[in-house]
Amino acid sequence: MNRNVLAVCTHRWLGIVWVGLLAAILTVAIGCGGDDGLGDCPPASQSQQNTGATIVFTTCIGCHSSQLQGADRRGVPDGMDFDVIDIVRDMAADIYRTAEDGSMPPPTSDVTALNSAQVEAVRVYLACGAEFGPPSQ
Repeated sequence: MNRNVLAVCTHRWLGIVWVGLLAAILTVAIGCGGDDGLGDCPPASQSQQNTGATIVFTTCIGCHSSQLQGADRRGVPDGMDFDVIDIVRDMAADIYRTAEDGSMPPPTSDVTALNSAQVEAVRVYLACGAEFGPPSQ
């Protein structure tokens, strides 16, 4: 076989192998990277979702509200407004993670820490897509 033909065949074969390997890596990365930490939305969980929504829209909104300015936000950056349902949905994994690890509400605040049942209710509400927003929406 001609050396040039062999080189071309080898190059094509290696290209196919690399493309296949890259496709496999991307498939695994995408499949494994989708876990947002919220878990599944349990069936028949409307009561828990309602409880979770109530917690987000009463407890969290005391600092995380678009209606608050300056010192009233207690250090919460602008844009972390949980009275805006799209922000709640976009930040769902972070909201849950900070509730679960106890960093929200901050231990130094005057807001009572969430108990495990409340944290689970927030998780369920968020895992189910935060299908409804604050009462005014």
